[in-house]
Amino acid sequence: MGGENLDRYRLVILGSSKCGKTSIIRRYLHHTFSPKYRETVEDIYAKDFRANGNILPLNFYDTNFNYPDMRRVSISAANAFLLVFAVDDVNSFKEVTKIVVIRNV
Repeated sequence: MGGENLDRYRLVILGSSKCGKTSIIRRYLHHTFSPKYRETVEDIYAKDFRANGNILPLNFYDTNFNYPDMRRVSISAANAFLLVFAVDDVNSFKEVTKIVVIRNV
């Protein structure tokens, strides 16, 4: 995540619909889990991490793969990515490979 002087770093979470992106974020940040599905367009979660006396201000961008224009904007503005797929859904893994191609990673 380089040494850019940013207000907040942008971590964009990408993956196909219903693969668990929101569940992972909520579990990590709030230690909660809900089995109910709610479609996400783009939700933003904020958390400041402390390490070695430093503060890392981080925004988590929970995106929806079904909105290509929003996805491209999120990808181009991100400092880091978390690619998520469902281990029981090979198509969700294939969608992740499309993201890698879009980003040219």
